[in-house]
Amino acid sequence: MNAIGVAHRMSGRHQGAIDAHTTSADICGELSDRRGEAAAMNNLGSALHLAGRLEEAIDAHTTAFNLFKEIGNRVGEGEALSNRGGTLADMERVAEAIDDHRNAVDVFHEIGDRHSEGQALAVLGDDLQEVGRHEEAIDAYTIAARLLQETNDSILQSEVRRDLGISLQSLGRFEEAILNHTTAANLFEEMGKRTPKGIELVNLGIALENIGRLESAIQTYATAASIFADIKDPTHEAVALKSLGSCLQKVGRHEEALAALSQSIELAPASAGKVAGRGLYYYSMGQYDKALTDLNHAINLAPEAAWILEVRGHLHRLTGQHDHAIADLNRAISLDPQDPGSIFTNRGVVFRVTGRHQEAIADFNRALEIDQNDGWTHYEKAVALRSLGNADSEEHLARAIELLTAHCNNSRPAIETIGNLFLTHCVMSNWAEAGRYLIAFISGSTTPGEIIELRIVMDTLIQVVDSRERLQRFRHQLETALELR
Repeated sequence: MNAIGVAHRMSGRHQGAIDAHTTSADICGELSDRRGEAAAMNNLGSALHLAGRLEEAIDAHTTAFNLFKEIGNRVGEGEALSNRGGTLADMERVAEAIDDHRNAVDVFHEIGDRHSEGQALAVLGDDLQEVGRHEEAIDAYTIAARLLQETNDSILQSEVRRDLGISLQSLGRFEEAILNHTTAANLFEEMGKRTPKGIELVNLGIALENIGRLESAIQTYATAASIFADIKDPTHEAVALKSLGSCLQKVGRHEEALAALSQSIELAPASAGKVAGRGLYYYSMGQYDKALTDLNHAINLAPEAAWILEVRGHLHRLTGQHDHAIADLNRAISLDPQDPGSIFTNRGVVFRVTGRHQEAIADFNRALEIDQNDGWTHYEKAVALRSLGNADSEEHLARAIELLTAHCNNSRPAIETIGNLFLTHCVMSNWAEAGRYLIAFISGSTTPGEIIELRIVMDTLIQVVDSRERLQRFRHQLETALELR
């Protein structure tokens, strides 16, 4: 009966499987066959899980575990713990799932079952990643990958390498992520799995992009897009092309970038993310009308996408459409109040430039509650305070300089960081330093939009600096740089 139950389960006939495993467990119980009863109960738990009867599945796996433990069957103990842990995870009882999977790992380790230990560690890594315990997840995945490699399980090893790479990226450990994504892509290639390989190449491209290896990232994204085109997978091809377009833009290959982004939209016309991606391209090129057209369309496709509303609100701010900006940012905040503080900072800037300084300061305070180490927010709060004649502005200017300079000392500082340092030094009347950072900004910028935006933002400082003449000189430098683009 147990074998019949397994056959039912494998063919998706869940009730038939439940009935067969229940009968098998009853018969084995009557015959005092504890091993058979334990196996039947473990299989019953799996069948109940597939049928969505999760509480009953937990009870069945618990009974199986106790029976296996009673007869000293360590393999069965580990399997029952693994199965119960999977059910607990699906019930979002992740802390309990982690305990079961850790115990399963210990059991398999004690009996020297390296393959089962690797499988249990892989699932444990998933649980830990789910609750944000990234370092522990990385440790679990790393050991799992080694054990699965040693036991020649290329299928599961490839998936673990993929998940390990993603976990490493979440902690900024991009070099290690690159090694694991490369290994995973090679394993998928060896197994002839082209779709997973293409997906993994996109993951690899993201890691390469994050450490500034942009040409390598471009080649990787292009290879992924080619794979998806060959196997006629337009959904994934569109994702690869969007990433390719964004990366091409970073190296100044703007026509190719626009072509890739437009092709991604043709392949996935209902994808708000792809449409917004092209909108971001137009925004970065300073083509605000075209950017707004794409962003409007993206929001029509996904009215509750807070991040697109934030981008459109930012664009409205730059074009002086302050009421529209506030409406978009209000909506974004209502949709995702736990979003990073940039939404509050963006809205605060709108309040500041329209003279609503107290509301601006309230938003900056909220943003700093979310991230007290955001240099841009400290700078904006300082400007608002200075507009009110509040001496506390100096404290926030000093903090902005400290934080932004620390970021700027990284090997690859963001162009926005350099621009914010320029603005902060302007407010502090450190004109020589401001000039130095402006030159660095102009030489490091890759798109016209970056220069246009800095010019717009700089113009909002006229009322808080002690030399409008200096700002006019800087404005002339920016306009000259823009003409040369």
